[in-house]
Amino acid sequence: MRNFDGSMQIMAAEPRNVVSDDIEAEEQQLDAQSLTRSKLLILSHIVCVLASFFLLFSEIGFGASVFKGLIDGYAYSTAAAVVGFVVFMCMYMFDFNVQGSAAKSKCCDQHAFIAIKNLLMLVVLVSVLISAALSFKTQPQAPLLTYIVVGTLYFTLMRIRFFGKPD
Repeated sequence: MRNFDGSMQIMAAEPRNVVSDDIEAEEQQLDAQSLTRSKLLILSHIVCVLASFFLLFSEIGFGASVFKGLIDGYAYSTAAAVVGFVVFMCMYMFDFNVQGSAAKSKCCDQHAFIAIKNLLMLVVLVSVLISAALSFKTQPQAPLLTYIVVGTLYFTLMRIRFFGKPD
């Protein structure tokens, strides 16, 4: 090692530094491998979502069969919308949106209350999406828009899962 005046000084390497350097190098290698695996997983998900789009909505895949099935399922569109509306109104009447109501609730603890609220919101979301997808007969753009909304939601959840919440 060179000193500031240009002379050379030989330092003996301590075994602790060599061992800690090896451990750090192994940790960096493991981090690089896990990052590569995460990137491959995300890439495979993107490919699967895009492939499902072509299979569902184009003539290359099953587009005609899907659209015919959506026309036949129009009667269920109204039922799905009604289920979503009824669940949403029940949540409104029982004041599920306020965090303070979880503390006042004597039937369950706060974590169970939040889990029930999230489950009911998922029921509302799924019923609205099913209703939109099945309303192809009156609104032909609805299945494509539903796919775009769900795809965006899916990719947002993937980003949060692998990279944390956005700043």
